[in-house]
Amino acid sequence: MHRGLFKGGLDGRPPLPEGSRSKREDVLGKKTLAEECNAVGWDNYFDSKRHLTIPGTNSVFCVYEAGHDGPLFVLLHGGGHTALSWALVANILKASCRVMAYDCRGHGDTKTDDDFDLSASTLVADALQLLEVMYPPGDSSPPVIIVGHSMGGAIAGKLSATGKVHNQVGLIVIDVVEGTAMAALSSMHSIIASRPTSFPSLEKAIEWSLSSNTLNNVTSARVSIPPQLVEAETMPQPTIRPKIAMHPISEDEPDVSASPSPSHTPPSLGEGPLPVRRWFWRTPLARSEPHWAGWFSGLSDEFLSVKKAKMLLLAGTDRLDRALTIGQMQGKFQLTVLPKVGHVIQEDDPTNTANTLLEFARRNRWI
Repeated sequence: MHRGLFKGGLDGRPPLPEGSRSKREDVLGKKTLAEECNAVGWDNYFDSKRHLTIPGTNSVFCVYEAGHDGPLFVLLHGGGHTALSWALVANILKASCRVMAYDCRGHGDTKTDDDFDLSASTLVADALQLLEVMYPPGDSSPPVIIVGHSMGGAIAGKLSATGKVHNQVGLIVIDVVEGTAMAALSSMHSIIASRPTSFPSLEKAIEWSLSSNTLNNVTSARVSIPPQLVEAETMPQPTIRPKIAMHPISEDEPDVSASPSPSHTPPSLGEGPLPVRRWFWRTPLARSEPHWAGWFSGLSDEFLSVKKAKMLLLAGTDRLDRALTIGQMQGKFQLTVLPKVGHVIQEDDPTNTANTLLEFARRNRWI
């Protein structure tokens, strides 16, 4: 979910220091909004984009890939986001690894039989089916490292706990902990309601993501925010127009009402305002409420049960729950903390995120 959705909610941390916002303002102050906040395409970061149909279904998943050699990083995005939240990270990883990221059902360009079924079991099944189609078991299958952020982190943990991912060697969960996530669910509706429902342009949406501290990296926002939105027609809000004083037409004034010109034809009586086009959130997060608890319930035990090399990447150490604190003290997983980032770690600091993932792979001798 968006970092804005975690303020006082699943994130449990206050907004970033004002210094982060002033830095953004310094950048935007040097260029116009159109120059700095225009949308950027996926092909600046990934090598390919394709749509894969799951056999026996009408579900078509949007998949992005990059790199040609080395282990395979499978990247799962958070709720409301899309695969392009990983764009800047993928651009770094692809020099020495393979990368696969996809839009989960109900998000981005993926279309399924039921886009509103975001239950944990369905999202896990989707991932397993996609991996089987794209990387069938065999001698040529690459070592697989499952990585997930927020909701995607929860699904990554549950997916890995099944033990069904062929040739999986590692698991990385980014900035989601069961204890704090479950405690914050009661506040989620009010947090979602605080977001703008639509924007007049993609540029305005990108600007909002930065000014609200949802994201703190304009380069990432330009590629990750646009696919979260869909353009649609809506009726403009009614406006109260000032009354115009009526007065007789003098001999010196032309009587425009007598013979309207083709370029200025008055509207017909009863004709209403024309619809306008705006950009709306593609994923209705409030409708996913029945699945929120299922995403996070049991996550700590499932994460600890995975018999693979594991890492928990956080934006703050105060978010470990009791089970993870004990597990970390027992050396059951690697804990890494990145400073000066918000909840969407991979977008706020893609360079350090990618380098952390690569170092994890090197330490385990997968590259």
